[in-house]
Amino acid sequence: MSDLDKGLSPSPGLCPPFEAAVVPLQAMAAFLLEFIYIDKKTNRRILPEFNPHPTQSTQDLMIVLLRNTGILAIMGFNRLDSAAYLASQMAKGFARSLQQRAAGLGFSPGQFPILLELWSEDGLTQKQLLERVDIEQATMANTLSRMERDGLVERRPHPSDKRAQLVFLTGKASAMQSEAVEAAMAADKELFRGFRTFERELLLEYVRRILENAKHL
Repeated sequence: MSDLDKGLSPSPGLCPPFEAAVVPLQAMAAFLLEFIYIDKKTNRRILPEFNPHPTQSTQDLMIVLLRNTGILAIMGFNRLDSAAYLASQMAKGFARSLQQRAAGLGFSPGQFPILLELWSEDGLTQKQLLERVDIEQATMANTLSRMERDGLVERRPHPSDKRAQLVFLTGKASAMQSEAVEAAMAADKELFRGFRTFERELLLEYVRRILENAKHL
């Protein structure tokens, strides 16, 4: 009988990640072990929906169960405690919310940052847009090509630099500015549903600080 079977107390023989997690998981482990039953014919410990090897210990079986139920994250990297992961999920949520509103107007969430810059100052070069939007050059080139295809921008020769082109908004893109900004504000507001004003401002301030730190990475 293993130490876990006897009293769920960690022993020096446990692997380091598991040993570090056993103490806070004792109560959880006791519950999870209820899923393990003994096959009377083979006298083997069995996990439903799994096919354990005959020599697997209770420790091994618990790790399998924890991994398959998602609880193993507690023993290592927990994405819900990761600012980077949460930020990416928040960005995805905003994009989904904006996509629903933007589709009828004729633009996509990925094009919105470029539209914002051109609404602020029309006739920028691709290099200037790269500096302001802060995305990869290949991504910028592909996005501008799609925007040109969709009738949102047009490129014109630079008056003094033959190697550069200026990006201008079309009449279609200029006309949608008000509705597009309203759509983005509505998507943003939806993310903050249930937040009080000071909570929203506090979160935004923290995010700004994080982004400032990210500039130095």
